[in-house]
Formats: sequence, C-alpha cells, structure tokens
Amino acid sequence: MDDQCLRFEAEWKAGRRVRLEEYLMGAREQERLFLLRELLKVELHYRRRHGEGPAEEDYAWLTEEEHGVLRTVLEGPGPGEPDKVGRPTDTTPDTSRQTADVFGWPRVPGYEVIGHLGEGGMGVVYKARQANLDRIVALKMVLHARHAGLEFSSRLSREAQTLARLQHENIVRVYDVGEVQGTPFFSMEFVEGGSLDRALQGQPLPVPQAARLVATLALAVAYAHQQDVIHRDLKPANILLAFLGPAGRESPLQGRERLLAEPYCPKITDFGLAKRADNPAATKSGTVLGTPCYMAPEQARGKTGEITPAVDVWALGTILYECLTGKPPFKAETATGTVAQVLREEPTPPRRLNREVPRDLETICLKCLEKDPRKRYASAQELAGRLELFLAGKPIPDRPRGWVTKVWRTLCSHPRLSAAVLLLGLFATGWFLVPRARDTEQPRREAEAHLARGLPYEFEGHEELPGPFRWVIGEQVTLVRERGENFFSVPLTTGLLELVADPGCQRYWFFAEVRHDDSGGPSLLGLYFGHRRHDTAGERKRDSFYTLTFADRGEWARSRKDLNGQPESWVQLHAHLFEPGPLKEPGPLAAVGREKRFRPALPIGEPGPWRKLAVKVTPEKVEAYWEQEGVLALLGEEPVPAAQFERALEVAKRTSRMMDGVPSGFRPRSGLGLYIHRAAASFRRVVVEPITGGE
Repeated sequence: MDDQCLRFEAEWKAGRRVRLEEYLMGAREQERLFLLRELLKVELHYRRRHGEGPAEEDYAWLTEEEHGVLRTVLEGPGPGEPDKVGRPTDTTPDTSRQTADVFGWPRVPGYEVIGHLGEGGMGVVYKARQANLDRIVALKMVLHARHAGLEFSSRLSREAQTLARLQHENIVRVYDVGEVQGTPFFSMEFVEGGSLDRALQGQPLPVPQAARLVATLALAVAYAHQQDVIHRDLKPANILLAFLGPAGRESPLQGRERLLAEPYCPKITDFGLAKRADNPAATKSGTVLGTPCYMAPEQARGKTGEITPAVDVWALGTILYECLTGKPPFKAETATGTVAQVLREEPTPPRRLNREVPRDLETICLKCLEKDPRKRYASAQELAGRLELFLAGKPIPDRPRGWVTKVWRTLCSHPRLSAAVLLLGLFATGWFLVPRARDTEQPRREAEAHLARGLPYEFEGHEELPGPFRWVIGEQVTLVRERGENFFSVPLTTGLLELVADPGCQRYWFFAEVRHDDSGGPSLLGLYFGHRRHDTAGERKRDSFYTLTFADRGEWARSRKDLNGQPESWVQLHAHLFEPGPLKEPGPLAAVGREKRFRPALPIGEPGPWRKLAVKVTPEKVEAYWEQEGVLALLGEEPVPAAQFERALEVAKRTSRMMDGVPSGFRPRSGLGLYIHRAAASFRRVVVEPITGGE
C-alpha cells in the first residue's frame, strides 16, 4: 500500500492525471477502504493546489461505503471520533478546522483563498483575493496551526514587522497584518513570475544578465542592511520575478525562456529567518538557521554573535555563482556533507565550469565566497559597485589571488594535505632521481586545448591507449589493441566512454568509424553527445545525454524481420536518462524520431562490418549521418530541431519517477564520446571538428 501511494503521488507531482481506481485494483477487501482514503488525500491535495475542487462525477464509480470514505476525507471526523475505517483520530482540538472550507483552504475574513503557492518548514503561502480592494495577494500563515507553537507564530509576526519596515522596489511589499482564530497571518504583494530557481532550471544565465541581476539584488540587500535587517536566507528560491510586460497579458513563454526574453524586476521575499541587527538576542547561540548550500561558514557554525551583513554578501556570491555556472558552489549528497564543504573546501572557480565567465567577474564572485568574512566585500553596496564597474567595462580594483595565496589557503584548510605536502618536500630529491610516471591526463588536455582553439581533434586506432578517453558511466573496462592492428577494441560492457567533456564550442562535427563485434542480448552501439550530470535536490546524481546508435549484432539484429523475412535493424537517435543504481545501465531512453532501416551484415556470429557515423551539432538543430553505399547520408529528410530532443527527454522522464528536477534543455557544449550498450566493439577513427566559420 505504501508503494501504491508513493507511485500515485509521484504521478501527480509530475503533472500527470491518473485514474484512482487503477491504483485500487488488486487490493484485498480489508485494505481497500484504507488505501482509498490515503489515495484520496493525495488526489484532493494536488487538485486543490491547482485551484480545483472535487467533482462529483469523478467519483460516481464509488460504492456507498466508499462514498463515506470520500465524505470523511472532505469533511474530516470530529475530535476523538473514529473515522470510516475504524482508526481513532487525534483528540487535540484543531482550530484550523474552524477556519477551513470544504476544499481545505483557510477562511480569512476579508480574503478569498483561491490557490496554493508553496510552503516551507514554518509557513504556507496561498494565492488570495483581497475583497475590499479587489486585488490578488499572497497570504502567508503558519503551517499546521495546531502544531506550530508560539515560536513559529512569533517568528511569522516578526517577519511581517520586518517586511513592513522595508519599502524598496526589489523587496516584496506587505499590505496587511492580522490574526484569525489565534493564528497570525499577513498579506503581501503577489508576484506572478515564480522564483528564480525554477527559471534557472540548473543552467547558467548569459554573463551580463547574471551580473545585472545580482547587482540589483545587492542594492536591495544594502537597503535592508541600512534598516538593520540581515536576511540570512538569500537563495534563488527566495527571489521572485515580476515580469514587466503589459498588464493582463498572458505570456506564451514560461520558465527559463521567459527569463531570457522578457524584462523583469527581481524581488526578495521570505524574511522568516531575518535578524534585526538592533536585536541580537532574537536567536539563541548554536542555532543553525538557513539553507546549507547558501549559508556562510560563520552561519553554518551557529555562531550567532558572528552573524553580520557579511552572511548576505556570501549568499549573494552563491547566487551569482549559480547564475554563472548553473549550480551552487557547494552541494553534497546530504545537508551535513554540504555544511562540511562550506566550512572546509574552496569553491571551484566558475571559469572551470563555464569558460564564458570573464576573469573579473570570477574575481568578484570568489571574493564574496571568502571563508573569512573580513576578506569579503565590506558591504552589499560595495559588491553592487564592483558589478556596476564590470558591466560598464571598467577594470575592478580587486586582483585575483596569487598562486602562493591559493596554495597556502588550501593547505591551512586541509591539515592532512599539509602533512602530505611536507612529506613530499622531504623526499623531493629522491623524486627527481626516479623516472616519472606517465601523465595519463596529458592526451585529454591536448585534445581539449585543440578544440578550445577552434582546431579539429582526431584520434586513430594506432595511437597509445587510452589516449583522451575515460569512462564516465559503466564498468571501467580496459581498452585493448591487437599487435599490428590499427583499431582498438572494447570488451563486452555497457557505458559511456568519454572523449572530451567540452567540445570547446557550440557548433561542431563529431565522427567515428565503429564496428559491432559481439553482444549480450539487446545491444546498441554508436555515438553520444550532450552528456550532462545533474544534482537534484541533494539526492543522487542523474545523467542525461543523446545518442546515434545502430545494432549489427545481438537480439535486435537477429530477431527483427522485414516483410520478406530478411533480418532488419535500424540506426536511430535517442534521448537517455540515467540514475546510478543496481543495474548501472544508461536508461531509460526515448526515440527522438529519426531512424533508418538497414540489413545487418551476415554471418551474425562474426564481427560486423565497419560503419561510419556522424552528427553535426548546433544549439538549434542536429544533423545525423549514416554511411550508405560508401557515402555519409543525412538520417531522415531534414535536421532534427533541438526542441525535439528536449521533448524526447521529457518523454524519457515520464518512465523514471526519480528524474524530477532534471532539466531538459538542449546544450551542445557538453560531454561527447562513444556509447556502448551490452556490446563488444571496435573503433579506429574518432574526430571532433569545431565549426568556426559558416555552416
């Protein structure tokens, strides 16, 4: 039953309407009523979040007894009374029942609640209409009023007071403060554009837009600091976007596309953790408040006396970092791991993750992320000034850290590393007397350097293995080459054999000569491109990529027949999603919609023929090529639009409920290499050629 409920909720979270009766099939009679109740709670919750009420015709199939369960879920049993399936209810008086309508929305005098906007650990925010002024507002109340206690109620009241004293165009305004049935609430400006984190979708913004956005936020934060208010929870989820198009016009664009195309005004919200500088005793020492990815080191240690405006400067730096790279500077599998990174590790320079970031902007970002608050910008106002200088094309006074400073700082933050360096120093003389080991990363660096300069890179089978190749998914099998042969082979395996993580440009050709030697069942072989690794809500990493594959061997080459009974296979484009798990296989996959049927060469028991594959990748489209009669020919009648790859990835996401949060945006400048699925294969020539001029 737990599994059924979890799968049912995952479908609703993914935005798919599902039939409740299908999830009741197979339930034993004594469990059916209880399962029905739990599923109804989920369904009604998500209906209400979309502003829908329960429709009677949707539940006409229920029996009379099951209708009683529906009424129980809608109305709720009285205190101490057993519900319809015989389970006693909580006897604690619930004042929220007195203020809730049949749809579960609270009743607040003067307001009509019309939707659910979001909730956190303390408060829930509703979309509501203020009756006397006939305007849409955001209504914030304590979440689960009967369990919240005095502390959360007091904190909500303090948040309303804090926001009321801040009158700035880039801070959400408070309209009204009140109380209903002993529960405090306040209404504030409704911002229809959603939050920055949803708009980013794990991808960077154009550099000027990222700098301008954070400069605007820094000025608003500087104003709050002048009013003795420290936010303490600045993050993309607490930045709302008010788009500036004509009033009443519904934009056809959503999310990231709208963020890139339309003018907007960012607004800071959620001052629930804000600290008044003139009231330092509001939070007990040792209390850690905030979001781990965006907390400054002194905040992560719970040192209340060290909380100064510098924590907001740090948070602005993390927002700038995420806008430039698509991810926060620190993020581990767990919150504890993230805090450990914040306290001990240095952030990866943004230019390593996004080569389009200018050095001056990287310097500004990293100065905000100094572990010592005294080494950050002295104020948010100063940070805004540096960003304005950058946007104006003027030099900034801050100098990048020298290599001596970087090394010293790294050693100080890693005592064990310091000891290792000392030991290495003691044996330095012996080190130079011993033949040095071969640098296995050198071929990879050379390949990336060629591509970064706009030069083609070619790997041939007679070169030294593994060359620039490395496994990024799958078993780390060893590449081999037979004596005197001009190709290298891969034993039977499944995985991605990466050539480069970045082709160095947005437009390029990717070509290979491959041979399908053997298989382990349903088998595929070919090229992959657009490989990206994603962090989703602090959970395990997920991967997405695209492939051009074929099958000359295995079940898919043997079992399929054409109308004449002859073996038939095909070459096809796919979109893939991969989550590490017991199978360690890159799936599930979805067809993109371009394929070419062909006859696999016989006999099947021997290595297949050499095949030539190529893709021409640009931000707008992909052209896939397959050798036919000695000539590379376009797969299909025309190129495949990038939007078609994005839609295929969305289809793949529907088959994997663990892929929520993985963005589907098409990015050519990502990893590419050789794709092997339950196959043994050989390769003799692999080429990447940047397109630097015309098409």
